[in-house]
Amino acid sequence: MKDILILSSFILFFEISTHAQNLIQNPKFDDYSTYLDINRNLVYQPSYWYYDLENKNHPIYYSRDRFLNKVFEYNFHPEAELVLQGQKLNYISILLLQNTQKAYTILKEPLKKGHRYHLQLDLKAYGQSNCLADILVGFKDSIDFRNETSNYRVQLTFQDSSKESLFHNWYTTSCYFTALGNEKVVVLGDGTSDDYKQIIESNHKKFYYNYDGGPYLVKYFIDNLYLSEIDSLKADRIDSLKIGDSFVLQNIYFDFDKSIILKKSFPMLDQLVSYLNRNTTIRIQISGHTDNVGVKEYNAELSLRRAKSVVEYLISRGISCDRLQSMGFGSNIPISSNDTEYGRQQNRRIEIKIIEK
Repeated sequence: MKDILILSSFILFFEISTHAQNLIQNPKFDDYSTYLDINRNLVYQPSYWYYDLENKNHPIYYSRDRFLNKVFEYNFHPEAELVLQGQKLNYISILLLQNTQKAYTILKEPLKKGHRYHLQLDLKAYGQSNCLADILVGFKDSIDFRNETSNYRVQLTFQDSSKESLFHNWYTTSCYFTALGNEKVVVLGDGTSDDYKQIIESNHKKFYYNYDGGPYLVKYFIDNLYLSEIDSLKADRIDSLKIGDSFVLQNIYFDFDKSIILKKSFPMLDQLVSYLNRNTTIRIQISGHTDNVGVKEYNAELSLRRAKSVVEYLISRGISCDRLQSMGFGSNIPISSNDTEYGRQQNRRIEIKIIEK
């Protein structure tokens, strides 16, 4: 996989979420069109999404409306019970192994050279999969889908501890990357069978699941794509902040329902340490925030423990405790809607507030 560009998941300085425009068209696969194929069969096709129609091995669109359409003799939806309860569940499936499937979409606007972007999607493992794998997403500067070569690819990962839950729950995975420039097309499931075999064989412990030595079978359901440009908050811009201003400290990770900081958070925290060492008069407040899932009082306590963990890390790196405060606000100050998984993820955050300069 030497042509894969695996980009770092942390930012060189600080990045603040701006809720910028989502560049993915029909990101939830809720919009669709219908047509009759050469056999006069009615086909549901998600709008703005394209497959290799010459290859019959293409992604499957699971449409709520198709499932409820009595015209079809055979209707199937992986979450049929939830659909019958009234939920609107539209998404696609991507087969990564044994064969590979790809889905393409044209961005609302080309990516800008040297600008940083945030890519995120929800995935869930197909129950008959016997393995798991990180998923590759490609970027192309050409809308000619017959050209299989992407300019570069990013690799979206999941935590080792989430392997079991991927078969029962949706999992949000994301990465940050710098655009080469003029990318117009996103390719879901980019890569070859060999690429995905190499991913699996690089870490059997993480990716094996009920594997009995036969062919690999890896298939995901995909939903809720989000791609937006990031507003980088560099050191000179932090200097422009006034007392009382705050920003979200990105890429700070905790295990579910815990306050222990994961190691992949350390690069970002060390950048904060460096900044505080260069600006010795600044005092900051570190606040934890959660979504609205669970008991309100418990969320407040968890958010405070997480904020204190960040404070403890900074102290361990030599920052005086006199310059640091910790607060836990739970779900009281959302910055996005709690009605969507993306919104809830935005609300689970660590914020930095300037309290003295």
